[in-house]
Amino acid sequence: MKRITSVFLALIMLTSCLAAGTTAFAEDATVTVTVDGSASEDISFDNNGDIEGEKCGLSGDAVYYIVGYDNKNKAVSSWEVSGITEGTDYNFMLKTKRIIVLAVLKTVNSFTVNAVTEANTIPHTVDIYENACDTPSTNFEKEWYGKVSGYNIGEQFDGIDEAFIKKSYMYVFTYTGSGYISKWAIGGMTENEDYAVFEENRSELYVFINEAYTGTVSIDATVECNHVGYDPVVVKEPTCSEEGLSTVTCSICNKTFDVPIPPTGKHTWGETVVDVVPTCVGEGLTHKTCTVCGTTENEIVPPSGIHVSVIDPAVEPTFDSEGKTQGRHCETCGAVFVAQKAIAKLGAPALSRVKRGKKAFTVTWKTVKSIEGYQIQYSRKKSMKGAKIKTVKGASNAKLTVKKLKKGKRYYVRIRAYKTIGGVKKYSGWSAKKSVKTK
Repeated sequence: MKRITSVFLALIMLTSCLAAGTTAFAEDATVTVTVDGSASEDISFDNNGDIEGEKCGLSGDAVYYIVGYDNKNKAVSSWEVSGITEGTDYNFMLKTKRIIVLAVLKTVNSFTVNAVTEANTIPHTVDIYENACDTPSTNFEKEWYGKVSGYNIGEQFDGIDEAFIKKSYMYVFTYTGSGYISKWAIGGMTENEDYAVFEENRSELYVFINEAYTGTVSIDATVECNHVGYDPVVVKEPTCSEEGLSTVTCSICNKTFDVPIPPTGKHTWGETVVDVVPTCVGEGLTHKTCTVCGTTENEIVPPSGIHVSVIDPAVEPTFDSEGKTQGRHCETCGAVFVAQKAIAKLGAPALSRVKRGKKAFTVTWKTVKSIEGYQIQYSRKKSMKGAKIKTVKGASNAKLTVKKLKKGKRYYVRIRAYKTIGGVKKYSGWSAKKSVKTK
């Protein structure tokens, strides 16, 4: 039996499915693929890249296309290619009833590939038996690819006589069971006269049956168990340093195997002995010994962390200086447990706008956070001599209307914030002044 070439395997196993119709590739021809002259989803189509022209009987750069017919209810009676000339623009690299491989020059602009179908009739009876059983096995999937023809077929099949191949039908059998195939055997035919087999010792079998053969083909597949579904039984428990042993039984063929269990690496430790007591900042040291194998393990103990903790009090921010959050540190070693963080000093408000009114004005300002309220000071003199003050409580308030003023007079206005800190009312600096003339 002869082994199929890797090139043929690549061609057969490619199943990239594209919707039928017009498909274009860079630098390639535009290809229209049809079934009986119409678009069909039963077509698998793939552009498989460049190929040297001399290898497929063409002169010049070429690409090759793989077209497959997927409908198992029909066969392909013929493949038709139109728009280009065979031997000049293209050649068949491989052609079966269900697969056609075309090598096409890159200079070709477009062409049509049409699969002409007919009722599907598998011409030969092929029975497959698993491990020489008396009845055919159901663990195999059978694909009939039809009669093989095309260009240079002999090279694709590793030197098998091309005349024989062209008079044969190709079948592909795939094992779908839980084991694997160690050997194929065929009965009922004469090797190299009636059939050719490829890919022995694999789960796929390729068979070519002479079209003149009328008998029944019997194929026997020797199936080896994959040994799955083990049920382990522990015979000897492992220790920290020694292997254990278990037996496992295959749930398919009942064969039993000895399987070593690696050492657990988990010691049975005795009491921990303290060699050096850790301090606030100094490491300690302990050791323990395995009661099974005598292994000793030392362990460095981190500093005890038993500090004399003192609080760093919080400091409220003022309008002139930053504050601090509460912190905590060790009085013994100075280790900081909670670092104090700076709190920004209180902000000062700024006037946004002073709007004139009838014997009045309305002032608005930009608010600041974390204060108690605002003081608005106003005077008819720029020096603010004799000024009056209005108090607005609440940090979020941002507007005040001052009434009962003199008509048509100019007033100068400024603002500051206040907050009680440590029982004392503190003030921000005064903002820049703005002036307004009443109506």
